[in-house]
Amino acid sequence: MERYSDLQFKVFDWLRFPLIVGVVFIHCFGKPFDYDAIDFVHLTGMDCYNLFRVSISKVLTHVCVPTFYLISGYLFFIGLEKWCWGTYLKKLKKRSKSLLVPFLIWNTLCIILTVISVFRHEGWLGVQDFFVDNNYVLIYW
Repeated sequence: MERYSDLQFKVFDWLRFPLIVGVVFIHCFGKPFDYDAIDFVHLTGMDCYNLFRVSISKVLTHVCVPTFYLISGYLFFIGLEKWCWGTYLKKLKKRSKSLLVPFLIWNTLCIILTVISVFRHEGWLGVQDFFVDNNYVLIYW
């Protein structure tokens, strides 16, 4: 059984890089694109490029994020032989330290820098509008 686990981790290691590249492609699509602009009858070089770009960034890569969630869910429950609330809560507590705390720190830092920038350009009314527009606490999501 141990060898099978090692194989799984090797597969996860091999999948990690292409999945990361896929997530980068999702976020770096570029300018908005009109899908009707591709002329399938007379494919030009630009039409082929746009078809390839859309196929990669809008179709093929959208399996990457769900795959990361699937792998992380699997790794969360690996080694759990029998369901136990105590073990589950211990795992959640550990993940909150390694995921939630950095998430809150980085987002708070980003919000502070944004508020400083808005204040410099628009003053306190701009800061107030910023928080109202972003629903205060929901700004973290």
